[in-house]
Amino acid sequence: MTRQRIEVKPGIFYTVNADDPFPIGMRLWAIIQTRLVDDSSGEPVLTPLTIHFDPPNLPLRTIIATDGWLALAGRPLDLFPSLAIQGYSVHFTIYAAGYQALAQTALMPVTPGFPNSFQPLKLGDVHLIPV
Repeated sequence: MTRQRIEVKPGIFYTVNADDPFPIGMRLWAIIQTRLVDDSSGEPVLTPLTIHFDPPNLPLRTIIATDGWLALAGRPLDLFPSLAIQGYSVHFTIYAAGYQALAQTALMPVTPGFPNSFQPLKLGDVHLIPV
């Protein structure tokens, strides 16, 4: 950002520098994205579900959208502070009414330039087995 010099009174100046935008790794993201699909019908899973994380205190929120879409949202820098030099695993289990529980591990790869560079992890379709 450019600095700007503002005269507030005769002979009294302030130099103002507007805040730079936060690096994208400090912004809220749908970090892990997937779509839950019924394994037998191929249709989206629309039943109530919960997600349990391991460890349970991860700073992630579950966002459930229409047509089986699921996102785990948070700030990448809070979850993966050293992502520029190491990858991370996120372990979670999906519990959906009428389906077997499914444990998942999402592997977040090393991201050179992090936190100024970040891409969400798209898992594609995850198939749940009806009970």
